[in-house]
Amino acid sequence: MTDRSPSPTDQALTGRVDTELRMLADALELVRSGASERVTLGGLEFGDQLLARARNLAARAGLSVVALYGTDETSGTDLVIERPQMVGDEAAPGNVPHGDTHR
Repeated sequence: MTDRSPSPTDQALTGRVDTELRMLADALELVRSGASERVTLGGLEFGDQLLARARNLAARAGLSVVALYGTDETSGTDLVIERPQMVGDEAAPGNVPHGDTHR
């Protein structure tokens, strides 16, 4: 019989992914609620792997996520969560981005 319990390394990785997901959710809520215009999560170890999920969650909240990649492969990925920039008539007072009903 094979031992199927997670190794300490697996547990550490799972813990790190969970932490980064919580950070992402908190950052999205800060921007969605208007408490911050933009949040940058820097040096995420799993930022590249979480990018599609982050963009999906952000889109549901009327936000956007941009990945910033450094030249150092060991520094992780930065994710910037922000409201999409409005131009022209969309920037008129009282207009909010599509999908943002919380203002």
